[in-house]
Amino acid sequence: LRQQILAKDLEVRKLADDAAERHLASQRRVHALEQSVRAQMADGTTRVKELETSLRMLSNRSDLHQALAEVRQQVSESRVQAIHRDGELELVKKLLEDERGRAEHLRSRLV
Repeated sequence: LRQQILAKDLEVRKLADDAAERHLASQRRVHALEQSVRAQMADGTTRVKELETSLRMLSNRSDLHQALAEVRQQVSESRVQAIHRDGELELVKKLLEDERGRAEHLRSRLV
């Protein structure tokens, strides 16, 4: 009877030791998974911050692109205006030369 009790006690201790080892192993696994989740959350937060930074940079570039497009448009308009002014100036020069020619012709007739 005593042998049976000792054998049963030994068997219960083995089961308790096995259960304790499995419990420690599961606790380690839970701890490792919690760390993994924290790391992934940190990576996600970092990724979001990187995307926000990229968005700000692209927005600034977009603003610069828009400003550049506006300046190009203004330059183009100025060129067109300069071409029109040059054409008008040539026309006025031609009219002035014609007037000078008429004035010279009238002077020659008066003298």
